[in-house]
Amino acid sequence: MTAQLQLFMILGAVVLLLIIFAFLKRGLMSVKYSLLWLALAVGLVIAAAFPYVVYVLRDLLDIEMPVNLVFLLMFCFVLVVLLSLSIAISQLADKCKRLTQANAMGYAPTFFGVDGMDGILTAENFDASLAEGVYLLTPFSADSEDEMTQNFVAEYQDRFGEIPNQFGADAYDAIYTLYQAIQAAGATADMSNEEICDALIEVMPTLAVPGLTSAGSEMTWDENGAVSKDPTAVIIENGTYVTP
Repeated sequence: MTAQLQLFMILGAVVLLLIIFAFLKRGLMSVKYSLLWLALAVGLVIAAAFPYVVYVLRDLLDIEMPVNLVFLLMFCFVLVVLLSLSIAISQLADKCKRLTQANAMGYAPTFFGVDGMDGILTAENFDASLAEGVYLLTPFSADSEDEMTQNFVAEYQDRFGEIPNQFGADAYDAIYTLYQAIQAAGATADMSNEEICDALIEVMPTLAVPGLTSAGSEMTWDENGAVSKDPTAVIIENGTYVTP
């Protein structure tokens, strides 16, 4: 293997790596499909830095010139890439066929998500139209007309400049509940951590706390600390959460 060929292989690997990273950064290529090209770049560097590996493979395959081995390996790599692309295209075609058949049948499912979807409308660069008609279970709705919710939403907007979602309301309820528990337990600053903890555990089942995330009712806790409160569902309509 000549020095010129080794240099060409290393430069080719570097250029390939730069192109792959540029594509990944711009979202033009998924990580899954970049692995084959990364393997090619690494293989080129290894072959150029350790030409002995090429000579060993040449002898095993009984190939006269190392450069022929390099081109053979490149040809095999192209075949692997084509095979992987054929599999991906076949799977995509099958999915498109199923979607077309479902659309022809008038299939229009209603999507129902969990509370982790709360806040999706304010996610950066998210197209709210994609979530149109989606139901999600959430213990808090900023559109609720009760006085407690409206006061919280107004104060939150004044301080942070945005409408709060479930997670902000959860944090508020958690701190307020802890405050109520400390008051009910008579905890003081001179008590040890263990004493405060035991006092709170004892008093929690006796509490009934009105909260932002309890749909206008009071939150209660059993002896194991599990909370009980009414569930709430909302639907996304015209880019906003609406209580059905």
